[in-house]
Amino acid sequence: MQVVITRDASSNVVGYVNGVQQFNFVDTQNYSILSGSPQILRFFKDNTTEDAPGAVARIRLYDKVMPPQQVAGLDRLPSSGVAPLQFVEPYGYSNGVMYLTLKVTPNVTYAIQASTNLINWVTITNVTSPASLVLITDPQAGSFPRRFYRGVSLGGVPAVPPPRFGAAFLSGGVLNLPAQLTPGYAYRLQASTNLVNWIDLSTNTPVTSPFTFTDPLGPVYHARWYRLVTP
Repeated sequence: MQVVITRDASSNVVGYVNGVQQFNFVDTQNYSILSGSPQILRFFKDNTTEDAPGAVARIRLYDKVMPPQQVAGLDRLPSSGVAPLQFVEPYGYSNGVMYLTLKVTPNVTYAIQASTNLINWVTITNVTSPASLVLITDPQAGSFPRRFYRGVSLGGVPAVPPPRFGAAFLSGGVLNLPAQLTPGYAYRLQASTNLVNWIDLSTNTPVTSPFTFTDPLGPVYHARWYRLVTP
């Protein structure tokens, strides 16, 4: 079971269970605001003496309010949905072959896709594994100067289509990054110089699409890659 609670700047508190709204109220007494020093949020004990039964598998905190459609699109643990595929170590390249380790939801089929420009993608193989870790190879990797990879679940239609960048351009010394995305969702623009370590540049909730993100420091770098993460 997934429980989500949000509170906006107008003190509106909304609670969801598995993506479906269950209650809402106006928090006029600021009960849902963390205060004091240090700021403490208790998940397992009410007032240090009352233990809560059951178990919690994952806790996530966000500093932005999510609209109902974004709450409904949040990924859940494998027991209640399909988790996103992850590329994990070990991975490597040898004799023209790329070796990739995938972390998947067991018995769910994923399409492993490759691209040379992050725009056009081709499926190189489908993967269905009874284990959570699986090793695959791309024997065609040596034919390309560079190649990117992603995994797409074939077990269902994603609630939110992935955002796509258009052609970047410079204006007034600032790098502009137009993107096709889903309006009303909070997107974090991240940047990397090595495709391994990523930093947050900004967070925006566009009301229209396409929306142009900006990076004033973009022209400073010899090479910099970008991605959008939601939420």
